[in-house]
Amino acid sequence: MRVINSVKTLLRSLEKMIVSYRAAWNDALRAALLQRRCLWMKGPFRPHIVVLPTRAGRLGAWTFANTIYISRTQLSCPPHVRNYIVGHELGHMINGDVFIQLLFFLSYLAMIITTGTGSAINLLGILLSSLSLLMLAVPSLALEREINADRVAVQLYGARQVLEGCLWMARRLDEMHSPQRIARLKQLRQYLAAPSAEPGHGGRPGV
Repeated sequence: MRVINSVKTLLRSLEKMIVSYRAAWNDALRAALLQRRCLWMKGPFRPHIVVLPTRAGRLGAWTFANTIYISRTQLSCPPHVRNYIVGHELGHMINGDVFIQLLFFLSYLAMIITTGTGSAINLLGILLSSLSLLMLAVPSLALEREINADRVAVQLYGARQVLEGCLWMARRLDEMHSPQRIARLKQLRQYLAAPSAEPGHGGRPGV
């Protein structure tokens, strides 16, 4: 009976901890939205965070439409990493990257539904899905989107905090030798060297 009670107590403590972490993530997103948001980020389109039921160590955070997805691994990450992830993923929304995703998804769906009809919708679906896939897949374009998303995070939290968060994620995802991650870290170090890299001092890098 003591063992059962101990397990129940432990589970309750873990649940409280998870609730606390979720609240911290929501607070971080809410604070970021007070500083930077787009006109469409209202009502049902307001950005929100979903925690995936996995602790996969190499599963990073990503955004689709107005939703930021994180894993259980990121849920308990340090505050500066949480800010970095929120700022970076919010940057993808602010920069319009999510609309490229939606264009691919909707046009590909239209292409599948109308396959074999030879209709104008089918042809348009093929054209738009191919174009949007190209925009998503070309490495140089993908790197540019990531750097631009990092820039938004820097505008929100400063280059030092974002650089440390990016390094934490690179180590956790085993991406320290990834060409894209190396390029992003190089750009963040350049922001750090600039006097205007910290938003609290009135500067916005790259603007």
